[in-house]
Amino acid sequence: MRQSRKAKAWQSLQCIQAAGQREATILSQLHQADDRDMMNELKPSRESLARQ
Repeated sequence: MRQSRKAKAWQSLQCIQAAGQREATILSQLHQADDRDMMNELKPSRESLARQ
């Protein structure tokens, strides 16, 4: 009885950890996309500064 409850708790813990890892990878991908967008926005201003 106690063992099965422990096993269920362990399974749910593993599910939570897996979901957390998925969320972390999605968040890191979003951050990378944001960084690329920021760099793309900064590039034209650098070029215009160079022209001056």
